Amino acid sequence: MMRILVGTPCFGSRVTSRYMTSLLAAREACREHGVDLVDYATGGRALITLLRSQMASAFLANGTFDALLWIDADITFPPDDVLAMVEGIRAGLPIVAAPYALKCIDWERVRLAALAGASAEELRAAGSRCIVAMNEDDISPEGYVGPRKKVGNIEFVRARRVGTGFMGIHRRVFESIVEKSGDELRYRGGPRDSGAPEVQYAFFRTPLENELWPPEDYAFCDLALRHGFEVWLWPGARLTHIGDFEYGGAFDADEHARTLYAMRPSTRGMPALVSRRSPP
Repeated sequence: MMRILVGTPCFGSRVTSRYMTSLLAAREACREHGVDLVDYATGGRALITLLRSQMASAFLANGTFDALLWIDADITFPPDDVLAMVEGIRAGLPIVAAPYALKCIDWERVRLAALAGASAEELRAAGSRCIVAMNEDDISPEGYVGPRKKVGNIEFVRARRVGTGFMGIHRRVFESIVEKSGDELRYRGGPRDSGAPEVQYAFFRTPLENELWPPEDYAFCDLALRHGFEVWLWPGARLTHIGDFEYGGAFDADEHARTLYAMRPSTRGMPALVSRRSPP
Protein backbone atom coordinates (compact mmCIF):
# COMPACT_ATOMS: atom_id res chain seq x y z
CA MET A 1 0.00 0.00 0.00
CA MET A 2 1.26 3.45 -0.89
CA ARG A 3 1.84 5.66 2.16
CA ILE A 4 1.60 9.45 1.99
CA LEU A 5 2.37 11.84 4.84
CA VAL A 6 0.16 14.93 4.94
CA GLY A 7 2.28 17.80 6.25
CA THR A 8 0.30 20.67 7.78
CA PRO A 9 2.19 23.58 9.39
CA CYS A 10 -0.04 25.00 12.11
CA PHE A 11 0.23 28.64 13.10
CA GLY A 12 -0.68 28.77 16.78
CA SER A 13 -1.11 24.97 16.69
CA ARG A 14 -4.53 25.38 15.04
CA VAL A 15 -6.32 24.01 12.00
CA THR A 16 -9.73 25.04 10.65
CA SER A 17 -12.70 22.74 11.18
CA ARG A 18 -13.32 22.54 7.43
CA TYR A 19 -9.73 21.48 6.83
CA MET A 20 -10.19 18.64 9.30
CA THR A 21 -13.50 17.60 7.74
CA SER A 22 -11.82 17.58 4.32
CA LEU A 23 -8.90 15.53 5.60
CA LEU A 24 -11.12 12.88 7.20
CA ALA A 25 -13.08 12.47 3.96
CA ALA A 26 -9.83 12.27 1.96
CA ARG A 27 -8.45 9.56 4.24
CA GLU A 28 -11.49 7.37 3.59
CA ALA A 29 -11.31 7.94 -0.17
CA CYS A 30 -7.58 7.20 -0.26
CA ARG A 31 -8.04 4.00 1.73
CA GLU A 32 -10.52 2.80 -0.91
CA HIS A 33 -7.83 3.45 -3.54
CA GLY A 34 -5.09 1.59 -1.70
CA VAL A 35 -3.40 4.62 -0.15
CA ASP A 36 -2.61 5.14 3.52
CA LEU A 37 -2.92 8.87 4.26
CA VAL A 38 -1.24 9.82 7.55
CA ASP A 39 -1.55 13.33 8.97
CA TYR A 40 1.40 15.22 10.45
CA ALA A 41 0.32 18.61 11.84
CA THR A 42 2.71 20.58 13.99
CA GLY A 43 3.54 24.14 14.99
CA GLY A 44 5.74 25.81 17.55
CA ARG A 45 7.77 27.78 15.01
CA ALA A 46 7.23 31.38 13.99
CA LEU A 47 9.43 30.97 10.90
CA ILE A 48 7.64 28.99 8.17
CA THR A 49 10.88 28.29 6.30
CA LEU A 50 12.23 26.54 9.39
CA LEU A 51 9.02 24.65 10.15
CA ARG A 52 8.61 23.31 6.60
CA SER A 53 12.28 22.27 6.50
CA GLN A 54 11.92 20.54 9.87
CA MET A 55 8.79 18.66 8.75
CA ALA A 56 10.32 17.66 5.42
CA SER A 57 13.42 16.39 7.24
CA ALA A 58 11.22 14.32 9.56
CA PHE A 59 9.43 12.87 6.52
CA LEU A 60 12.76 11.98 4.92
CA ALA A 61 14.06 10.32 8.09
CA ASN A 62 10.99 8.07 8.21
CA GLY A 63 11.54 5.59 5.42
CA THR A 64 7.98 4.26 5.42
CA PHE A 65 6.41 7.08 3.39
CA ASP A 66 6.44 7.37 -0.40
CA ALA A 67 5.51 11.03 -0.68
CA LEU A 68 4.91 14.19 1.32
CA LEU A 69 1.66 16.03 0.62
CA TRP A 70 1.59 19.59 1.91
CA ILE A 71 -1.90 20.82 2.79
CA ASP A 72 -2.17 24.09 4.70
CA ALA A 73 -4.42 24.29 7.75
CA ASP A 74 -6.70 26.88 6.12
CA ILE A 75 -7.34 24.97 2.88
CA THR A 76 -10.50 22.95 2.26
CA PHE A 77 -10.70 20.38 -0.50
CA PRO A 78 -12.84 17.55 -1.89
CA PRO A 79 -11.35 14.03 -1.78
CA ASP A 80 -10.93 14.06 -5.56
CA ASP A 81 -8.31 16.81 -5.28
CA VAL A 82 -6.16 14.62 -3.03
CA LEU A 83 -6.70 11.62 -5.29
CA ALA A 84 -5.51 13.72 -8.25
CA MET A 85 -2.26 14.42 -6.41
CA VAL A 86 -1.94 10.72 -5.54
CA GLU A 87 -2.45 9.63 -9.15
CA GLY A 88 0.10 12.15 -10.40
CA ILE A 89 2.70 10.83 -7.96
CA ARG A 90 1.83 7.21 -8.80
CA ALA A 91 2.36 8.01 -12.48
CA GLY A 92 5.89 9.18 -11.78
CA LEU A 93 5.49 12.95 -11.60
CA PRO A 94 8.03 14.20 -9.01
CA ILE A 95 6.09 17.27 -7.82
CA VAL A 96 2.37 17.92 -8.27
CA ALA A 97 0.33 20.85 -7.04
CA ALA A 98 -3.02 22.58 -7.30
CA PRO A 99 -3.77 26.32 -7.44
CA TYR A 100 -5.72 28.10 -4.72
CA ALA A 101 -6.93 31.65 -4.21
CA LEU A 102 -5.07 34.28 -2.25
CA LYS A 103 -6.79 35.88 0.74
CA CYS A 104 -7.66 39.07 -1.10
CA ILE A 105 -10.41 40.41 -3.37
CA ASP A 106 -9.86 42.21 -6.66
CA TRP A 107 -12.70 44.69 -6.35
CA GLU A 108 -12.09 46.22 -9.78
CA ARG A 109 -12.63 42.81 -11.37
CA VAL A 110 -15.78 42.40 -9.29
CA ARG A 111 -17.05 45.80 -10.48
CA LEU A 112 -16.43 44.97 -14.14
CA ALA A 113 -18.07 41.57 -13.77
CA ALA A 114 -21.11 43.14 -12.10
CA LEU A 115 -21.48 45.63 -14.95
CA ALA A 116 -21.39 42.69 -17.35
CA GLY A 117 -24.29 41.03 -15.52
CA ALA A 118 -22.34 38.26 -13.78
CA SER A 119 -24.07 35.88 -11.39
CA ALA A 120 -23.29 35.77 -7.67
CA GLU A 121 -20.92 32.80 -8.14
CA GLU A 122 -19.22 34.52 -11.07
CA LEU A 123 -18.74 37.66 -8.99
CA ARG A 124 -17.11 35.63 -6.23
CA ALA A 125 -14.74 33.98 -8.67
CA ALA A 126 -13.96 37.22 -10.48
CA GLY A 127 -12.60 38.74 -7.29
CA SER A 128 -10.29 35.81 -6.53
CA ARG A 129 -6.62 35.79 -7.46
CA CYS A 130 -3.90 33.21 -7.33
CA ILE A 131 -0.19 33.04 -8.08
CA VAL A 132 1.18 30.53 -10.54
CA ALA A 133 4.36 31.30 -12.47
CA MET A 134 4.88 29.56 -15.81
CA ASN A 135 7.90 29.21 -18.08
CA GLU A 136 8.00 31.88 -20.77
CA ASP A 137 8.19 29.19 -23.46
CA ASP A 138 4.88 27.75 -22.23
CA ILE A 139 2.75 30.88 -22.64
CA SER A 140 1.39 32.63 -25.73
CA PRO A 141 -1.41 35.00 -26.80
CA GLU A 142 -3.50 31.88 -27.51
CA GLY A 143 -3.01 30.44 -24.04
CA TYR A 144 -0.93 27.65 -22.53
CA VAL A 145 1.28 25.96 -25.14
CA GLY A 146 3.60 23.97 -22.88
CA PRO A 147 3.73 20.23 -22.26
CA ARG A 148 0.86 18.36 -20.68
CA LYS A 149 0.85 15.10 -18.74
CA LYS A 150 -2.29 12.99 -18.98
CA VAL A 151 -2.89 10.64 -16.04
CA GLY A 152 -6.21 8.88 -16.53
CA ASN A 153 -8.81 11.64 -16.70
CA ILE A 154 -6.48 14.17 -15.06
CA GLU A 155 -4.36 16.51 -17.14
CA PHE A 156 -1.39 18.28 -15.58
CA VAL A 157 0.35 21.33 -17.03
CA ARG A 158 3.89 22.45 -16.31
CA ALA A 159 4.47 25.34 -13.92
CA ARG A 160 7.60 27.14 -12.74
CA ARG A 161 6.55 28.28 -9.27
CA VAL A 162 3.42 27.45 -7.25
CA GLY A 163 2.39 27.65 -3.63
CA THR A 164 3.01 24.74 -1.26
CA GLY A 165 -0.44 25.06 0.30
CA PHE A 166 -1.47 21.99 -1.74
CA MET A 167 1.59 20.21 -3.14
CA GLY A 168 2.71 16.58 -3.35
CA ILE A 169 6.42 15.75 -3.46
CA HIS A 170 7.81 12.27 -4.11
CA ARG A 171 10.49 10.97 -1.75
CA ARG A 172 13.09 10.78 -4.52
CA VAL A 173 13.04 14.59 -4.86
CA PHE A 174 14.28 15.09 -1.30
CA GLU A 175 16.70 12.18 -1.55
CA SER A 176 18.26 13.55 -4.72
CA ILE A 177 18.60 17.06 -3.28
CA VAL A 178 20.32 15.69 -0.17
CA GLU A 179 22.60 13.47 -2.25
CA LYS A 180 23.77 16.40 -4.39
CA SER A 181 23.50 19.38 -2.01
CA GLY A 182 23.27 17.89 1.48
CA ASP A 183 26.46 19.52 2.75
CA GLU A 184 25.15 22.94 1.75
CA LEU A 185 21.68 22.46 3.25
CA ARG A 186 22.47 20.45 6.41
CA TYR A 187 21.88 21.95 9.88
CA ARG A 188 21.27 20.63 13.38
CA GLY A 189 17.81 20.80 14.90
CA GLY A 190 17.25 22.35 18.29
CA PRO A 191 15.66 21.04 21.48
CA ARG A 192 12.24 22.40 20.42
CA ASP A 193 12.15 20.13 17.36
CA SER A 194 10.07 17.43 19.03
CA GLY A 195 9.87 14.29 16.92
CA ALA A 196 12.21 15.66 14.24
CA PRO A 197 15.65 14.23 13.49
CA GLU A 198 18.74 15.94 14.86
CA VAL A 199 20.18 16.39 11.37
CA GLN A 200 17.86 18.45 9.18
CA TYR A 201 18.01 20.08 5.75
CA ALA A 202 17.04 23.62 4.77
CA PHE A 203 14.88 22.62 1.81
CA PHE A 204 12.77 25.78 2.18
CA ARG A 205 15.31 28.49 2.91
CA THR A 206 14.71 31.74 1.02
CA PRO A 207 17.72 33.56 -0.48
CA LEU A 208 17.42 37.03 -1.97
CA GLU A 209 16.99 37.08 -5.73
CA ASN A 210 17.44 40.16 -7.95
CA GLU A 211 16.52 42.51 -5.09
CA LEU A 212 13.41 40.39 -4.38
CA TRP A 213 12.76 38.02 -1.50
CA PRO A 214 10.70 35.08 -2.76
CA PRO A 215 8.61 33.07 -0.29
CA GLU A 216 9.63 29.59 0.79
CA ASP A 217 7.39 27.72 -1.65
CA TYR A 218 8.88 29.45 -4.69
CA ALA A 219 12.38 28.98 -3.28
CA PHE A 220 11.70 25.24 -3.03
CA CYS A 221 10.39 25.10 -6.61
CA ASP A 222 13.62 26.78 -7.74
CA LEU A 223 15.72 24.33 -5.70
CA ALA A 224 13.87 21.34 -7.15
CA LEU A 225 14.24 22.64 -10.71
CA ARG A 226 17.98 23.11 -10.25
CA HIS A 227 18.11 19.42 -9.34
CA GLY A 228 16.15 18.39 -12.43
CA PHE A 229 12.60 18.13 -11.03
CA GLU A 230 9.72 19.98 -12.69
CA VAL A 231 6.46 21.07 -11.05
CA TRP A 232 3.20 19.82 -12.56
CA LEU A 233 -0.04 21.68 -11.87
CA TRP A 234 -3.56 20.28 -11.94
CA PRO A 235 -5.84 23.19 -12.95
CA GLY A 236 -9.03 21.25 -12.19
CA ALA A 237 -8.78 21.44 -8.40
CA ARG A 238 -11.60 23.09 -6.44
CA LEU A 239 -9.83 24.35 -3.34
CA THR A 240 -11.08 26.98 -0.91
CA HIS A 241 -8.81 29.23 1.15
CA ILE A 242 -10.39 30.01 4.52
CA GLY A 243 -9.96 33.44 6.11
CA ASP A 244 -12.39 36.24 6.91
CA PHE A 245 -14.01 35.12 3.66
CA GLU A 246 -14.00 31.84 1.73
CA TYR A 247 -11.73 32.57 -1.22
CA GLY A 248 -12.15 30.24 -4.19
CA GLY A 249 -12.95 29.79 -7.85
CA ALA A 250 -11.71 27.77 -10.80
CA PHE A 251 -8.31 28.11 -12.43
CA ASP A 252 -8.02 28.30 -16.21
CA ALA A 253 -4.52 27.52 -17.50
CA ASP A 254 -5.13 29.13 -20.91
CA GLU A 255 -6.51 32.36 -19.47
CA HIS A 256 -3.67 32.44 -16.97
CA ALA A 257 -1.07 31.93 -19.72
CA ARG A 258 -2.58 34.70 -21.87
CA THR A 259 -2.45 37.09 -18.91
CA LEU A 260 1.16 36.21 -18.12
CA TYR A 261 2.09 36.60 -21.79
CA ALA A 262 0.62 40.11 -21.83
CA MET A 263 2.59 40.92 -18.65
CA ARG A 264 5.86 39.25 -19.69
CA PRO A 265 8.19 41.80 -18.03
CA SER A 266 6.43 41.03 -14.71
CA THR A 267 7.03 37.28 -14.97
CA ARG A 268 10.74 37.72 -14.27
CA GLY A 269 11.22 37.50 -10.53
CA MET A 270 7.99 37.37 -8.55
CA PRO A 271 5.08 36.00 -10.64
CA ALA A 272 2.20 38.24 -11.60
CA LEU A 273 -1.11 38.15 -9.78
CA VAL A 274 -3.94 37.10 -12.07
CA SER A 275 -7.64 36.52 -11.61
CA ARG A 276 -9.38 33.19 -11.61
CA ARG A 277 -12.39 32.35 -13.73
CA SER A 278 -15.62 30.83 -12.50
CA PRO A 279 -16.41 27.17 -13.27
CA PRO A 280 -18.23 26.55 -16.57
